[in-house]
Parts: sequence; C-alpha cells; structure tokens
Amino acid sequence: MATKILVVEDDPEFLHLIQVILEQAGYLPALATSATTALRWLEDPASRPDIVLLDIGLPDKNMDGLDLCRALKRNPATHRLPIVILTAHAENAMRVKAALSSADLVLSKPIKADELLNALDAMMKVQRAERRGVLHRAGLELDPAKSTVFWNGNTVRDLGPRLFDVLYLLVEHSPHPITCRRIMSSLRLETRDSEVYVLVSRLRARMRREFGVDFVQTVPNKGYRLEVPVPEPTRPP
Repeated sequence: MATKILVVEDDPEFLHLIQVILEQAGYLPALATSATTALRWLEDPASRPDIVLLDIGLPDKNMDGLDLCRALKRNPATHRLPIVILTAHAENAMRVKAALSSADLVLSKPIKADELLNALDAMMKVQRAERRGVLHRAGLELDPAKSTVFWNGNTVRDLGPRLFDVLYLLVEHSPHPITCRRIMSSLRLETRDSEVYVLVSRLRARMRREFGVDFVQTVPNKGYRLEVPVPEPTRPP
C-alpha cells in the first residue's frame, strides 16, 4: 500500500500540481480544500494519512492551517502525525508562527518537486526509525536510526533505505520465511513480485560484497528467510 499524503489546500491549481507530483513519485494523495474536510479524513482511523501537507490560508471562518495544526498536535490520536506547513509567506515571522504551531516542517511556495519529495522521504525515514528499534539476530545487528548493519566486525552504513527495509523485515521474521506479498505490504509498495525479487537479488549481492556471505535463503512457495552463518573463529597469526 502506498504512503498516503493528505494535502489540505484551497487553491485548485496548486492542489492539482501537488497531486501530480505525489502520484508520479508513488505516493497516494488525498485531497481536501478546507480544514473541515481535512478533519473528516483525520477523524477516521481507516482513512488517516501518513503525512499532512497543510496550507496556512484556508477558507474556514474559525480555523486556518495553523489552528488545524495545533488541534492535531493536541489530539492524542494524531499528535505524532507529521505535518508540513505550506505557505506563500516566506517572512521569518510566518515561519516562527508555523513552528510555534508544532509543525514538523515549513516549506515556502512556490515549491520545487525535488524539494518536496526530499522532505517527504526524510520524514518517512524518521517515522520508520521511530517505529523500529535495534534488532539483533545471530550476531547480526541492524540500527534503523543510523541505517547501519553490523556483522562479524564489519559495518555497512550506506545500504540504502529500500534494501535496509527488506533486510530488517527478514531479521524481524527470522527464523520464519516471509512472503513477497508480505514484503510488499510491509514496505507499503504497490509493485509486483518481480520487483521484490530484484530487491532481494540486490540485497544478496550487497551482502556478499560487504560480508562475503549470503544471508537470504529462498524457501520454495513460501518466500525468503534469513540465514546468518556462524562466523569462523579468528585464527591466531
């Protein structure tokens, strides 16, 4: 399932632009043109988004974007929801007000696609790290906060978010196998089994290059399973 982004914006042209940018990047945008409509999305746990892009100037009489942001951060059900404030006002005073409303990030309009997507990717990485702790299996250690993999005296720091996520899932489910469908669901991907195969193949190649061994075992009709070999004892010189 794709990451859902709620876009709260009353300018139809800008709203459509953001929608196109998000869809092309593989996100699932939900659209709201007022705070009232946004609250309907947010009050239902089934439709609640992963991130909110929130314009300050909304048409509601008693609630602008900053008011909505404060309300969401005070609500125990939504206080951890990442909120990005979008504003055409680049002045420092407006940025201070947005920060005081507990927004996680403030971006100025007009915004470039790369700037927006980089910000969203960074926020999703933080979310994943906050939800996951350090894992240990058979001497293998994965640290989501640092995106590092440690085994047999060696550390990998640049595995990349996708490959790290696949390895984390394998470690989490060890010693049991995990299916391609479960990998797709856990990573919130809308993809085919063949793309999971490519990710696993890349992970295997990287593990061989970094550690000299393959941690991933194919289990026929069941998916993939982590298999960490016992390190050979260090021989004295």
